[in-house]
Amino acid sequence: MNDAKTSAEVGEDQVAVLSKQLRAQATRKQLVDAARGIFARDGFELARLEDIAAAAGKTRGAFYAHFRDKEDVFFAIFEEDMARDQERIWPPLRAATSHQERAEVLAQHLATLLNDRRRMLLNLEFKAYAIRHPHRQKRLVALVSAMCLCCAETGIDHLVPELRHENPAIKRAQAAQFGALSTAWPSIISSIPRVLTQTRFSAACAPA
Repeated sequence: MNDAKTSAEVGEDQVAVLSKQLRAQATRKQLVDAARGIFARDGFELARLEDIAAAAGKTRGAFYAHFRDKEDVFFAIFEEDMARDQERIWPPLRAATSHQERAEVLAQHLATLLNDRRRMLLNLEFKAYAIRHPHRQKRLVALVSAMCLCCAETGIDHLVPELRHENPAIKRAQAAQFGALSTAWPSIISSIPRVLTQTRFSAACAPA
């Protein structure tokens, strides 16, 4: 009887822990989603923790349970975007069987981001943050490095064989460049024409 009761209690404890973890994940997501809207509306400098918490329907205490400060949640937005971009673009890239299909996948991804006004505003805020807070360079570099690492870990040789190279140093550099490109499209497309011809885009993806 005691053994059966102990097993039941262990099961209940596990359920309670899982439930707590799920609630914490949901709260964090709500805070990040709310922060997107506040940062896009007010900008990083004018955004207030109170507004982010209120928009999420949470308290300041709930905010601090998940993030150290508004910079922490600001970076979380881009880390989440990075992960979501990877999830969205890798499956169709893997399914593509030709150079042209891969170019079309990347072009469609670009078009989607171009139409995401809030994402564009947030990327502008990210640029402004980097300029105004050079003392935070270490953390900025860490985030960009993480973006590149995500790309390298997915196996760029299989996704875009045109970029394949036998030299390890060149392979790392290509993976880093492609990783930064694929996870930060809005940061670079502001300097290129809105309408890209398939010929030009294909040429940009062609091997050197």
